[in-house]
Amino acid sequence: MEAAHREDLEAEYEEDPDNLHVARSLGYALYADGVFHTAVDLLRKVRSDPHDTLKNGRYWIMLGRSIVKLWQKNRLGRKDLMGEAKDAYEQALTFEENATSPIVWHEMADVYLNYGSLAGASKLYAQIIDDFPNYRRLNEVIWKAGSVLRYLELHNDATQYMLCALDSPPPGVPREDIALELGKCFSRQGQRNHARKAYQQAYTWAKAGPGDVRPGTPNAGDESFASWVRSVTTWTDAGQRHQKNGNLLLAIDCYRQAIAFSGESDEHVWWLLANAFYEIRSLDDAINC
Repeated sequence: MEAAHREDLEAEYEEDPDNLHVARSLGYALYADGVFHTAVDLLRKVRSDPHDTLKNGRYWIMLGRSIVKLWQKNRLGRKDLMGEAKDAYEQALTFEENATSPIVWHEMADVYLNYGSLAGASKLYAQIIDDFPNYRRLNEVIWKAGSVLRYLELHNDATQYMLCALDSPPPGVPREDIALELGKCFSRQGQRNHARKAYQQAYTWAKAGPGDVRPGTPNAGDESFASWVRSVTTWTDAGQRHQKNGNLLLAIDCYRQAIAFSGESDEHVWWLLANAFYEIRSLDDAINC
């Protein structure tokens, strides 16, 4: 049915390319089929029309989502796309049906994050947590809020989110990775005892494997524990898991930690760090690595 509907729209649009109603509907159909470049072109054509008749709440959301999908296909040098997506979401949120949707706010916060507006993203994540306490993906938002604040070195604020994330991890994020980040939060606030306890939790979860939600506590003087915390492999592996989950900010921080423990001599970790910078379009940092 969907394919037939698209074929009909394509035929109508070919017959009358000035029909913006058809252009908009075809843009939606192409988005559903993963043809994002053409979908964006058609929805941009609707945007250029001086009349706002077709630019309702759904239109702005579909424009924003289409642009994000296009950006995901080729991130390099395309910060302009995220700026365009940001503008579309801001327009979308002027409509009540979007302004009351945590999903739209979540997408908007992610756009801010990918645009590089980290402070703006952190504020939006905090707003979602306050305004939509029953949002089904709230644990994911809490983790993202803590991650951004960690990267911004706002460790006191990040700590509260990390503690919540540790109680209810988002899908795909191991508890030991959250505990490692919590340890860094405490460490960089000078709270060494709390930091050690968090690292001990991370160590026990890492050794126990998935499913153990009540770790014991290793002896603080345990050589294997001390070696694990200072191991290049510990931080490199955590960074790669963060990167796989799309959390490039924490991936970068973990790779930096690994480099520090390696005496800045591990070429593989430098390569991983450069690759992470490349993914967030920080080319100068990538080249310097």
